Amino acid sequence: MLNKFISRIHDIYYPIRRKIIDFVSPIYYRFFGHKFHIVKTGLRPQAWHDSDVRILYAVMSIVKWFVENDMQKTSETDYLREYIRIIHDNNMEGEAQGWVNQYRRQKEIEEIALWWNNYDNRLKEIDDSLTKWSQCGVMDNLHNGVFPINNLPEDKRKIERELSAIHSQLGENLHQEEQEMLKKAIELREYMWS
Repeated sequence: MLNKFISRIHDIYYPIRRKIIDFVSPIYYRFFGHKFHIVKTGLRPQAWHDSDVRILYAVMSIVKWFVENDMQKTSETDYLREYIRIIHDNNMEGEAQGWVNQYRRQKEIEEIALWWNNYDNRLKEIDDSLTKWSQCGVMDNLHNGVFPINNLPEDKRKIERELSAIHSQLGENLHQEEQEMLKKAIELREYMWS
């Protein structure tokens, strides 16, 4: 009889409690609580950012936040000590392999965050290469309406082509790295929990 009564209370209490929480929770977290539902990309406020840029910055800022705030890092010394303990004490090869995989994934996630921390330097390098290209005399005759390369002597054309190729290669290399790191972040997504 008592169990039936308690069961009936549970059947009434928990659905009502869930409805109240579902109603109050979004209001509370919008104004007072932690804002984990919002991704701070770190992009500079401006009129427009393309979707591909917003996706890159959102994913990478989440990875960076995870590494800096939420990741439980294991030092190499602790990793080796635990690996030896697992092998000697338990003699469980499967558990040891799981430990090795966990440490490897930790290092891969840290590698993504490290690459992201250096991302602004790479953008500056590309911007500097564009500045060097524009200073080689290409832009001198732009105000005449003539494409500037046509008015350059052959030695300056050669320099212009080299600087243009360097700029293009830097941009292409960075784009390939972005793709690799985004893919890696998505593949490692399920291991980014605390």
